[in-house]
Amino acid sequence: MKPRALIAFLLLILLALGVIGYLGYEISRNERNRNDERYQTLINQQLNDIDANFQSQLLSLEKELIQSYLTPSSPSPLVNHLFKLNSNNQLLEPAGLNLPPKSQAFLNRTHSIWQSGIQFSGTSEASTPLSQNNSDGNYAILGDFKSRSTQQLRSKPSTQDSGWHAWFYDNDVHLLHWMSLSDGTTLGGEINRPAFLSRLIAKLPGGNDLQDARIILKSATQQNLYQWGDHEPSKEEIPILTLTLAPPLETWSLHYYSPFIPQRQSGLTRPVLLNLTGLAIAFLIIAIWFLRENNRALRLAARRVSFVNQVSHELKTPLTNIRLYTELASNSLPTDDTAVKQLAVVHSETNRLARLINNVLSFARSERKQLQIHSEPLDLNQTLTSILNHWTPTLTKTGIQIETDFEEAAQVLADSDACEQILGNLLSNIEKYASSGKLARITTKTQGQSVLIQVSDRGAGLPKSAHKRIFTPFARLDSNLNEGTSGTGIGLSIARELARSMNGDLTLDSSIRQKSGTTFNWTLPLAPSKPK
Repeated sequence: MKPRALIAFLLLILLALGVIGYLGYEISRNERNRNDERYQTLINQQLNDIDANFQSQLLSLEKELIQSYLTPSSPSPLVNHLFKLNSNNQLLEPAGLNLPPKSQAFLNRTHSIWQSGIQFSGTSEASTPLSQNNSDGNYAILGDFKSRSTQQLRSKPSTQDSGWHAWFYDNDVHLLHWMSLSDGTTLGGEINRPAFLSRLIAKLPGGNDLQDARIILKSATQQNLYQWGDHEPSKEEIPILTLTLAPPLETWSLHYYSPFIPQRQSGLTRPVLLNLTGLAIAFLIIAIWFLRENNRALRLAARRVSFVNQVSHELKTPLTNIRLYTELASNSLPTDDTAVKQLAVVHSETNRLARLINNVLSFARSERKQLQIHSEPLDLNQTLTSILNHWTPTLTKTGIQIETDFEEAAQVLADSDACEQILGNLLSNIEKYASSGKLARITTKTQGQSVLIQVSDRGAGLPKSAHKRIFTPFARLDSNLNEGTSGTGIGLSIARELARSMNGDLTLDSSIRQKSGTTFNWTLPLAPSKPK
């Protein structure tokens, strides 16, 4: 296989493997994305279940708190301090002077709430946003939230006259719970944060109940309130998913950590990798088989060409002898003898066969880059005249007249055998395809450092679509010009190759506007002038 063909073949293989690799990458990436979405959905559902559990516990705690408001003799451990508001949401208890230290501390902690004029009763959606800290830097109102289930808290408002209120104090979030009575007053209590937290996390899983992962419950200040799972995340590890809890715990959040993160895994999944590997191996096997078959076909073609070359070489010697003895026999017989005419036919056909053999041998040498040219100074007019003298009987027999228009004698640097083969191929084409024009015209003209030789005929001419193909090896026109005419299709290709090997060229002249016929331009370099 030629280097260019081999490179093109290898590029096709690499291109196909590249396409396979790209498709594999896309399939794997899409599969990873789907796995990641499923993984994220499962984690999100797990965190939402925990949030729902918190909301369920809040409903239970609220019942306990309401019962403690209605029976002061049975206080709840969840309440630090009780309070009571009138119908205008003004503080009734604790109030006054000389309060116990516990009550005074409660008023100090909740001072910002009573000063804000917040409304605890009513049915409006309670969602007062976080306010700026007050003058002493310790208080900030977070919001007021009606009691409801998780779904209610995340969708529609409740008509129940009880709820939670969160406010920021002493660098953390604290809760109040309140309940409106039928007389317009409001009862409530400050939630004991440690007890409240202990009750909430009591229903959560144990320390190592979660395998290959860890869930951390964090406060508003990102302090770890509780965590479980056997995975120990590093300080730099980013959680896969974070969920903010529903009110009134919206300042808390759940963080899910795991070392198995689908979106961060690189490479192809094993099934995809195995499929692509099998496909690539199959493709390579087919490519290797194709390459072997192609090389075998090329070797077979090379042997056939070699056989034709050897046969052609062996035919040259007997053909030379046939021509020699034909000429001797013709010279020994009377000119009007019938045998002389028959010998002339034998001589002409022998010349035709010799030209065919020379073309085959020259083409084979050209393909092997072994075409040998021995250029020397030649008298161009004398060389062309000698060649035409050999062709005159053959062309005259077919009714073709030879016209010449040579400039003054010029010395060209060329190989006489190559010149004979070039002009012989051009005249042979005129004999085969342009005999209807009855003319073969050969002219010469000096142009700079070269000589232009034009070979013209008046035949049917060539269609424009064939101008680029006529110098291609084995190219023959499918038209009535060559119908019933034998030929190999390598004559013009060999002629151009020989002309270029002598630093000249052979082209089809398409610039001449003529009603019919074809003109070929053949150039040869002038021989360097001898110093005087």
